[in-house]
Amino acid sequence: SLLNVISLGYNERRVWARLAGMAIQTQYKQNTLGPFWISINTGVLIAAFSVVYSQILSAPLDQHVLYVATGLVCWYFFSSIVLKGCTAFIVSRQLILQLPMPISVHVFRLLTQELIIFGYNCAVLVIVMILFKREFSWEVLMAIPAFILILICGFFTAFLLAMVATRYRDVTSSVQAVIAPMMFLTPIIWSPESLENRPVFVSFNPFFHLIEIWRAPLIGGPIPAESWLFMLVVTLSMVIACAVLFSKYKNRIVFWL
Repeated sequence: SLLNVISLGYNERRVWARLAGMAIQTQYKQNTLGPFWISINTGVLIAAFSVVYSQILSAPLDQHVLYVATGLVCWYFFSSIVLKGCTAFIVSRQLILQLPMPISVHVFRLLTQELIIFGYNCAVLVIVMILFKREFSWEVLMAIPAFILILICGFFTAFLLAMVATRYRDVTSSVQAVIAPMMFLTPIIWSPESLENRPVFVSFNPFFHLIEIWRAPLIGGPIPAESWLFMLVVTLSMVIACAVLFSKYKNRIVFWL
């Protein structure tokens, strides 16, 4: 069953944690600053988007920069999981064919790799919160269960996409084509309050609700009950879809590679 494969894969945490760390080291081993370029690149984008869009939207810079920072950090984390999830099994083809490991190991590896990158991006977010004097409140702690839900949703989304995209290779290109415009259709660098009415592409946008449950407590906004409900439904749907697909095609995945 899917639960059994996930449990067995989790027990191999020394393997996927090592693989994730090696992937980050390999990517940045030729750079003097190493993985800190992740933080630098994110910081530059946050600064650029904040300055430009605070002028366009006539928003106070100190408020808008925190809004943009929290939105971008969460967006990069989840969108990378979605994009890389499509090739999670394909890029691990040799390991899957040669080593008798639960296939969920490769999803855990992907998630851990993105968590490392997320950690570097969060360093920028902390600096922004300190520089712009975001006062601590107990509401900030609501970001913790929100992030746990995002992790669960991300894991099953990546697992589902990995299976589908391994069978149908065009899925990867299709997802890439969707993700690119979604960054600008999702309230990340602009606020839905800047529009007269909330359009459909915001109300039924899972990326918006996913970011909102994480961002709201960090910027001092009200707890978005609607977004929490939306994300709980989306996550449950991903779990069910993943379980059904895996139970039906688990023995064929290796032949699709």
